[in-house]
Order: sequence, then C-alpha cells, then structure tokens
Amino acid sequence: MTSRLSAPDLLYFESIDLANQRFKEQHSRSLGAAKGREITSHFRQGREFFETASGAPPLVKPLLLYYGVLSWTRGLILFRDPRLRENSLQKKHGLSAHDWQGTLGNGMRHVGDLAVRIESGTFPTLTAVTQNVEGYFAGRWNSLLERGAKEVVAGTLVTAREVWSRMPALAEVYEETYQEPSYVYYDLGEIEGPPGTTIALRPFSTHAVPIEPEELHMRLQLPEDVRVCRNSWAKGYDYWLGRPYDILPDWAETLWGHEKVIVAPLQGNLRFSRLSLLFLNAYILGMLVRYHPTQWADLVHRGTGDVALPLIREATAALELEFPTALADGLRTPAKWLAHQCPDEPVEPG
Repeated sequence: MTSRLSAPDLLYFESIDLANQRFKEQHSRSLGAAKGREITSHFRQGREFFETASGAPPLVKPLLLYYGVLSWTRGLILFRDPRLRENSLQKKHGLSAHDWQGTLGNGMRHVGDLAVRIESGTFPTLTAVTQNVEGYFAGRWNSLLERGAKEVVAGTLVTAREVWSRMPALAEVYEETYQEPSYVYYDLGEIEGPPGTTIALRPFSTHAVPIEPEELHMRLQLPEDVRVCRNSWAKGYDYWLGRPYDILPDWAETLWGHEKVIVAPLQGNLRFSRLSLLFLNAYILGMLVRYHPTQWADLVHRGTGDVALPLIREATAALELEFPTALADGLRTPAKWLAHQCPDEPVEPG
C-alpha cells in the first residue's frame, strides 16, 4: 500500500541504518542493533495502523488510529531516551476513563464531558521524554515559547471538551457546537496601541461570541498587572495585551502555542504540547469506540443527541492529518537544545 503519511520523515525511522544516523545526531552514540529493531518495528506498526485506518469505516477508524498513535509514541519514547528498551516500557496507556458510563448515561450530547485521568504509563512518559516542548517554527527551534509542564501530576483529570477547545483545527466547529469561543487565538504579533500594549490576539472565528477582557485574562492565566483591552474592527474584534511600563514583554513568554497560535492553558496553568493534546484526543476517540460501541454507533448514525457529531468527525480528521507531523517535530527536537533549555538536566554522554 502506498504511504499516505503527512510527515514522510517518519519513514526514515523504519530503516535501522537511517534511524541510527538520526540517533547519533541526537545522542552522540550509535544505536544498538536490538534497540534499532525495536524502534523500527514500532514505526512500521504505527504507519500500518494509520494506513489501514485511512480506508476503514467510521465505526472502527478512531480505534485503529489510536493503536497507530500508541505504536508511534512508544517508538518515539525509545528513540528519545537512550536508556529505555521495549521490555522496560510500561504496558499501560498512562490514561484511564473516569466514570464514562455515568457521563454517557446522560446522553451522547454530553460526550464532551468525558473525563480522562492521567496515570503512570505511556502518556506521562511521552511528556517527560519530549519535555512537552512546543517550539519548532520556520526551520529553527524557538526558545521564546515556554514549555508546558514536563511532568503531569498523577490523578489529574482532563475532559474531552478541554482538549478539543485547545485544538486549532477544531476551533470553528467547537464554537458552533458549544456556542462559546474556543481556547485558541491567532497571534497577530506586536502592535502600536494604547501605552504598553505589545501583543494582539484574535479569536479563530469571526462569529465567536465575544467575551469580556477579564475572562480572557483568566483564560490565559496572565499576571495580574497585564492589561487586556478589547478592540472592535469590521469583521470582529481583537484583544490587546500589555503593561504600561513594558519595554520587552517578558510575561509574553508565558503564552503558549504552535507557530502563530496561542493556546490557553488548562486549570492550574497546565499546558500540553500539540503532540500531547493529539495523544489525549486519540485516546478519547479510541476508547469511546472500543468500550462504548453502542453509543458510538448511535452517534455515527445520527441518533438522538448527535450535536457533537461534526466535532467528533473533525477531531478524527485532525488526528489523522496532524499527529504524524507533530510526531516528526518531536523526533527532530535536538537533545542538546533541550539540555540548553534545562541546564540542570544534562544530556547523557555518548
């Protein structure tokens, strides 16, 4: 079958020789033959799951995509951490469904309320080995973007709605579904506005319901003395952010996103990289299909409470399109760059 990967770089990790070249660049050491087979096996399996999913019907497609995400993620973990081997990886997802039966018992219109509990296993290992970095932009590593949490506290709960509201590809349909602005904004860059205004943000949808500046301040969890003003224009409105006495906006480094997008953190100032959010999305969709097939079938076949159907479809499409590219970015993040950002965590010598 012809590869349909949106990130063909991943194919390099299916060759032990080519994976070894990348491994040397990252870790200044050679990749052992046995570990090389483990890495390439996970990457081949991940690709085949995604290729199979591309032609699968909706009733099973998200589950196949999740298995592909899981395989690729385990391959990335083995590549990022020179010390780990396949038999040392935990066999747990690192996530668990929290009272899904009770939530779905209220009807599929409450699918966004499905909660996921973070535990030990693949997901927190992913955030740790990548340091939850979001910084690849225009061919360089941008250290001005703050990392999200390198580790997440066991027991933390995250809902599907919190995940979907922070995925740029879902912004329009999220706002239509829930009749509220998404938690992602265009970064318009520095502007000349009121004294001290340095950065402007714009909602993704021109039809987004306006929120008060105080609510945006709370959403972005900005420092108390950062001022937020709302500015109307012909097709909607912007938000201007700044401090009256700022020359260089150090607080702006707390804004988090991918390329020209700002993503609001979750409660407790918890930030996830695009790769981590996509993994969460994959788990939610995959486990919904795997363990609640009746409710899933009702949703797919436009049963009662199908208001979330367009959002679910877009979430599936975003996963299929974006996860390979996000994974490729995670593989390219140089180990030495990460060490430079965290001097107290030196790279293991070759």
